[in-house]
Amino acid sequence: MEKRGLIKNSHALAFRKKRGQVTVFIIIGVILVGAAMFFLITKSKIPIFSKGGGEVNANAFLESCLEQPVRNSLNLIMLQGGSAKPKFYKRFKFGDENYYNISYLCYQQNFYIPCINQEPVLSEHIKKEIKNYIKEDVNNCFDELESNLKKDWSSVDIQRGDYNINFNSKNLIITFNSEIKLSNKKTSIELNNLKVLIPTKIQSIILVVDEILNQESKYCNFNKLGYMLTYPEWEIGKFETESPEEAKIYSVKNIKTGEKFRFAVRSCALPPGY
Repeated sequence: MEKRGLIKNSHALAFRKKRGQVTVFIIIGVILVGAAMFFLITKSKIPIFSKGGGEVNANAFLESCLEQPVRNSLNLIMLQGGSAKPKFYKRFKFGDENYYNISYLCYQQNFYIPCINQEPVLSEHIKKEIKNYIKEDVNNCFDELESNLKKDWSSVDIQRGDYNINFNSKNLIITFNSEIKLSNKKTSIELNNLKVLIPTKIQSIILVVDEILNQESKYCNFNKLGYMLTYPEWEIGKFETESPEEAKIYSVKNIKTGEKFRFAVRSCALPPGY
């Protein structure tokens, strides 16, 4: 009987131990879930600065302020062959869309002859177009940033410099040659290396467009089906207008992001009647 009692007690202790472990795991799980939810909720509400003077998140503010203007510039520029206001273009309309002035990126006015690339350094051209397009928005965002900072800092000095646009495989990057000096009774800080990152596949899109332009300027054609089979992340369309102009309207779309770039080509055109 005594032996049975010991066994029974040992089972009870083991059960209580396991139940205690389960309770601990549940508590840890609740804490982790709560922390994750807090992170997700506060992630989209990054403070510009902490009240009373502290760490200033100017980059987060500028990124929030400039993201939509940058995307607006990208949408327009990419649908018009890399220019906000094209000078040499084919006016064209797809379906129910509005008319767009689509830049000729490769052109030859004569018949039978391959086109000449009109933008051999397309990436640099697009950077300049975006920079000019968002110039007023950049000034407005710095004005708004200064106004917000003055609410909690007795002295706000923003030395505004130029800014540059660059691309990498994942982002459009805006770097500002500006400096911010803040001070109050408690502390003073200086901010530089201001930077904004906007997710986009524009760099990869430009590489595809460059490949099409190179082949059109050499062979008067581009094998879009072969390219899409090799690189399935891309959807490439080609619409050929009728004589006498015989322009080709290319569209390059990144399937994952939905970003689309359109441009016009006139290469090895045939005379009317052929």
